Amino acid sequence: MTATVRRLVGVVLVAVSAVVLGLRLPGTFRSFNDEAAANAKRAVDGGVGYSSDSLDINNDFVAEALEAVPAGASYAVLMPPTAHVALATYGISSLTLEALPNYMQTLMLPRRQVPPDRAGWILCYACDTSPWDGRTTWVWKNGQADAIGKVRQ
Repeated sequence: MTATVRRLVGVVLVAVSAVVLGLRLPGTFRSFNDEAAANAKRAVDGGVGYSSDSLDINNDFVAEALEAVPAGASYAVLMPPTAHVALATYGISSLTLEALPNYMQTLMLPRRQVPPDRAGWILCYACDTSPWDGRTTWVWKNGQADAIGKVRQ
């Protein structure tokens, strides 16, 4: 083959590659976007459940907290006063009690977990809501002592 023929074959191959790339690239990006959107929806609708199930954390509580508490807001996780009360009254294991605050802190980012007296939101996981009732608007309760509320300032 002469240099001219090789150059011509190279140019044709580059041109064909560019055309194929131009035709395939938009569809590939759409596919990536669709998959990312589906993954984000699963994280709220059920994907969270996969990890919370392993810690025996109520999936509805987690999903509702993610939905209710706005990004950047502060919140506190409140739990039963002792591990004995948690287990005897609510059937909550010590593993769940130990894991819940850190699990929620990771999951709720960019929201900030703070002490209860500085919180804008209360995430009550089988806790006594009565100290908060007068200054909190409860946006979700499940009838099993789990509640999520916005603290009125």
